[in-house]
Amino acid sequence: MKESLGNAFLFNIVIVFVAVFCLLLVGSAAYSKAFKIKDSIINVIEHHKGVDGSVIDEINRDLAVIGYRTMVNECKSIDIPGVNQEGTRTIPPEDSTPDFDYCIYEIPDGNVGKYYKVV
Repeated sequence: MKESLGNAFLFNIVIVFVAVFCLLLVGSAAYSKAFKIKDSIINVIEHHKGVDGSVIDEINRDLAVIGYRTMVNECKSIDIPGVNQEGTRTIPPEDSTPDFDYCIYEIPDGNVGKYYKVV
């Protein structure tokens, strides 16, 4: 009887470790896909040296190829510590409905020009 309880306990430990390993694997895959999407958006912006309507269309095409799921979400204003928020604009604009759930913030920098934050 003692051995059967010990084997059941060991079996439960193995099941827990397998479950934790599977969760880590799934989490890693989702995390990797998020960075792949963000890199794709940044590469398109860098290639075109800015954002306009054709860039948004190209980003949406790239996201469709990657297999990014569509969601409905609003781009909200952001607060970046140490950055003057004057002149910051949201791309796509807050009143539009993008095909995918992403936001690009164009933030002007007085010395360099502007930079983009992808969320």
